Amino acid sequence: MNKTILSTNGTPLNLQDNGSLGGYIALGMVGNKFAVFSLLNKQVQLLRPSDLKEMNLKAMFGALWCEQHYNEFDAKKEEVVFNHKRLATDILSACQAAGPYSETAERRVGVWKMNDGQLVVNGRQLWRADGTVLEHGIHEGRVYPVSGDVGFDLSTPMATAEDVNKVLAAFNSPQWIHPMGGEIVLGFLGMSLVASALGRRPHVLMTGPAACGKSTVLGYVRLMLGSLAHPCTGPQNMAGLYQSIGGTSKAVINDEFEADPSRKACKETFEIARMSYSCCRRPKIDSLKGIVPIQN
Repeated sequence: MNKTILSTNGTPLNLQDNGSLGGYIALGMVGNKFAVFSLLNKQVQLLRPSDLKEMNLKAMFGALWCEQHYNEFDAKKEEVVFNHKRLATDILSACQAAGPYSETAERRVGVWKMNDGQLVVNGRQLWRADGTVLEHGIHEGRVYPVSGDVGFDLSTPMATAEDVNKVLAAFNSPQWIHPMGGEIVLGFLGMSLVASALGRRPHVLMTGPAACGKSTVLGYVRLMLGSLAHPCTGPQNMAGLYQSIGGTSKAVINDEFEADPSRKACKETFEIARMSYSCCRRPKIDSLKGIVPIQN
């Protein structure tokens, strides 16, 4: 397994002389805010003009880096000072030159597809299935910031046949009317992990009388997906889902969205599901409670 850590320009980090840790990459403008990628904490920062103060800049981009690149001799004070105004002007100029920035360029926590067709997992580390660890940053025009834990890493062993059968047995615990109900849910579980890399994204809808096991199955799916699931209850709207899962590849596990079919939000939930089926639309919804039937 290749454990070389590659930088954003494709060269091994241990062969680079990065100087003082820190710095930034100007991403563009979001309204009157400046979007920058901090090379210190590997996060996207949206800065207002009021944020461009001396200690804020040092905290975001590294005190040593700021001093190395923006310390100047002040003839009046007869001492070396940090010229934070020059750094602020450089940030402003670079972001304005970059033009408008959209957060849709960010690929946060989840599993993503790169231009060569291979998958990359973004969490506390950014890594590919072949074991290559990448530097968090900009790759192929996409921003990969440091993200939360995805629940597995390079050291996680592959599931055995016995593991898969145990999960399938749990999914088959309800009395499905469809002869492959459990297999369909199991297939959804696997596909949802890589749904952002697919041209068409899977949905599974379940329906059945009260206490037949629908919520239990959804609970199993949430447990298996862990931090890559976005559980919610009731009808959803586009704005709420964008705010909750925008920039991630999380699967939406929605329970009881059909409680009142006459509500506009219920119809909007179906519309969001229709839109998210295609890879070119966001946000992604992979599970809504509604169509594989279960009997009492």
